[in-house]
Amino acid sequence: SSKLILNACDLAESPSIALAHLDKLFSSSLVIDFISEVLETKVYPSVDQYGKYYANIYNESDGLSWHLDRSQFSISLTLRSSLSGGKFEYAPNSREIVERWGEMPHDVAAALQAQRVELRVPKLTIGDLYIFRGANSLHRVS
Repeated sequence: SSKLILNACDLAESPSIALAHLDKLFSSSLVIDFISEVLETKVYPSVDQYGKYYANIYNESDGLSWHLDRSQFSISLTLRSSLSGGKFEYAPNSREIVERWGEMPHDVAAALQAQRVELRVPKLTIGDLYIFRGANSLHRVS
C-alpha cells in the first residue's frame, strides 16, 4: 500500500488554504461542543502538535482491510472523493461477533451475513464530517 499519512504540522504548512484552516476547525468551541453533544461525552481538542489530527491519503489500489479501532471513536472529514473505490463499509455494533471468530474470516461479508449483521456503506462526499465508534464496529475502506 502506498497510503500516506500527513500529521497536523505538515497539513498546517500546506499551500492549500482549506488545509491550513484545519487547526481552527478542530479547535473551534462550536465543533468541539457539537461533537461532545453527538457522542454524549465531553471531548477536548488534543494538545499534541503533530497528532491532534492527520490526513490519510490513499492512492490507486490502496485500501484498509477489515478491522476494529483501538480508540473509542474517530472524527473524519472527507477532503477529496475517490474516482473509484474508496468506499467506507461497516458492520454496526459487531465487536462481540468479531471477538467470537478468533481470527478474521476470508469472506468477512459472508460471515457477517450468516450472523444477520447488515453491512452499511454510507455515501460520503467532500465536506462530510462523520463521527464513528470504530472500536465497536468492524469496518474497512476499499
